Amino acid sequence: MTDSAPVPPRIGVVLVAAGSGTRLGHGIPKALVPLAGRTLLEHALRGILSSGICTELVVVLPPADGQLEQVCRDVGRDTGRDIGTVRGGAERHDSVRAGLAALAPVDHVLVHDAARCLTPPAVFTRIAEALAAGATAVVPGVAVADTIKTVDPQAEAARGIPDAALVTGTPNRSGLRAIQTPQGFDAAALSAAHADAGGWSREQAMAVTDDAALMERSGHPVLVVPGDPAAFKITTALDLLLAEALLARDRTPTQEP
Repeated sequence: MTDSAPVPPRIGVVLVAAGSGTRLGHGIPKALVPLAGRTLLEHALRGILSSGICTELVVVLPPADGQLEQVCRDVGRDTGRDIGTVRGGAERHDSVRAGLAALAPVDHVLVHDAARCLTPPAVFTRIAEALAAGATAVVPGVAVADTIKTVDPQAEAARGIPDAALVTGTPNRSGLRAIQTPQGFDAAALSAAHADAGGWSREQAMAVTDDAALMERSGHPVLVVPGDPAAFKITTALDLLLAEALLARDRTPTQEP
């Protein structure tokens, strides 16, 4: 009698692509903004699929946007993969909750932002490996290069100095990490954490800026693994210029000596 091979975990990915993109100034949803001949959404989808870790993929889209749905259909046709879509909510946590509900049953789930569309496939692999090793929640992070100050904006407002804030402390940056996506979780634990937060006020929900913070609130330990500088979030026109430069660099053939 031979032992059967272990069944690999089923991994779902929720790709949040419901942002308005106001700060990019294109007048269209952020995920539709062009980058080197492709939309941000297409870059993000191809990055996820090229990692090879995904068994289920659901994209959370803005309400009534047929163009982004078409991007999903086109990438699905080109790659031979089924890409589900669902409409997002008023806030990011509403959109993630909608994406989780639309996933088929999985063991682990990765939540990713389409705005981090250049995230290398190796980051997805690191998250998946940490979950397979037993982590309940794991996020990618990079060391903080800048000096960080905590401030009290109200203290200087009383002195009439516009846009000023009083420094209240300087944390040791060796213990700080800038957190990226994808963030990976035990699927049942993340769904339960979102269900627990369902009755929160808008103010409470807005104070939790990512799914890892939601898991922290629920008492789950969160691990940090190495992220990648290329997984930066495209939010402003300057970010878009940097992304264009990175892609142009990657397209430039290496000159032989």
